[in-house]
Amino acid sequence: MRALLSKKREHAFAKRAGFGAQSAKRRVLILTSSNLALQLLGFVYRMMLSRLAGSEALGLQSLVMQIYSITVSVCISGLNVAVMTLAARLGGEKSAVRALTRSALLLFFMLFSFAALPIFVLRAGIAEALIGDAEARAAIVLVLACIFLTGIENVLKSVHLGSGMVKRPAVSELIEQSIRYLLVFVLLKTISDGTDHGICALIMLGMLGSEFFSVSFLGISFIKRFGKSRGSGEKSGHIKRETMGELIRILLPAGLTSVAGTLFSSAAALMLPSRLIAAGYTRAEALSAIGILGTAAVPLVFLPMAFAGAVSTVALPAVSEAFSKGDMRRVSSAAKRSITAAALTFLLINLPLLPLLGRLSDALFGVVPTPLCFILLSLKAGVIYMQISVSAVLNGMMKQKSVLFLAIFGEVSQLLLIHILAALPEIHIYGYLISMAAGEGARLLLSLAVLRHELKKHRSMG
Repeated sequence: MRALLSKKREHAFAKRAGFGAQSAKRRVLILTSSNLALQLLGFVYRMMLSRLAGSEALGLQSLVMQIYSITVSVCISGLNVAVMTLAARLGGEKSAVRALTRSALLLFFMLFSFAALPIFVLRAGIAEALIGDAEARAAIVLVLACIFLTGIENVLKSVHLGSGMVKRPAVSELIEQSIRYLLVFVLLKTISDGTDHGICALIMLGMLGSEFFSVSFLGISFIKRFGKSRGSGEKSGHIKRETMGELIRILLPAGLTSVAGTLFSSAAALMLPSRLIAAGYTRAEALSAIGILGTAAVPLVFLPMAFAGAVSTVALPAVSEAFSKGDMRRVSSAAKRSITAAALTFLLINLPLLPLLGRLSDALFGVVPTPLCFILLSLKAGVIYMQISVSAVLNGMMKQKSVLFLAIFGEVSQLLLIHILAALPEIHIYGYLISMAAGEGARLLLSLAVLRHELKKHRSMG
């Protein structure tokens, strides 16, 4: 693809897209601000849900959302990595970006059909056997409809982000989530029947409604920025074939990484109620514990993810653009900046915040998870901040296969530990948290070793 671009165009795009250090800081600031605003909105949303829905309904909702996570991992997550990586290399060349977008949408439609059709056909059995509530099948249908729109949105968003255009996706996400939260509030206040499965369906209906805005907003933005110039010829037959080949080459390992991670984490989430019951919980107590964990503890502990996620989002296209030109100095610099920023996020934000989490949870959500719960989640958070930064750098260096194997190792480790530790009456829910932190920690250590090896190898080759 680099042959498609002149050196002058590459230089102009790199300057415009913001792959320099100062521009990267600006992009991180934009995304961090957007993420923080989203998290604040999310707090208000969860406070509303905790009062209108209840912890048992939210526990059931977290199980229903595993269907969402699994399908998204098959259809969307790997494609996001591929589109963002390639968009960063295209230099904003309109015909090439259009070819990339068409190819990505075609791949998404194929993947969605492959993943969604079996779920739709088997929705009754999935609801009864895996989720534990046969009436949850209506929520599953709404989940699939939501994923269809989310996939289109994410292709457009990845093109924008890979091209250095972060403001429009940030604005789109803020407005979309605001619409979603408002719709869910209105639905729960006006037509809720009070049943757990009915509440889940209404929450998904609100989510579906908000997706129409984001697809429209980003679609208009894409047409304005990358629409065909007047009088220009397309001349993109060979570009399209090359783009599809590149997409598939990156998509396969990146998609498998997402699928493996989501399948294992969803298996753990779906397995957790039975393991807690084995530890002495009733089903209601297990669902309540899961609901409290997901609604109160996790959002508070992972508040700094707003910054860590922004850093990794900016790092991937920057590394991809530099690596495609063989500029290992810039690759190494971007890797060090992103990993250091992730570590400092944990040290300077998570640790000082730890003593305040109990009071914040009580004030915001009316529930207070134990201090040990917050400590274990904070350890997991610190590890994940660094892990997503390392994975972003490795993906930018076209090491998707390494990321895949590392993800499988980490997820298998977590699943095995959860199966054993969460069923122990002495530690119960803490066994689940210990297992996640330990599995992610082992994966991080191996990921850092692989990154160090790759950087050393390419520097010596240069």
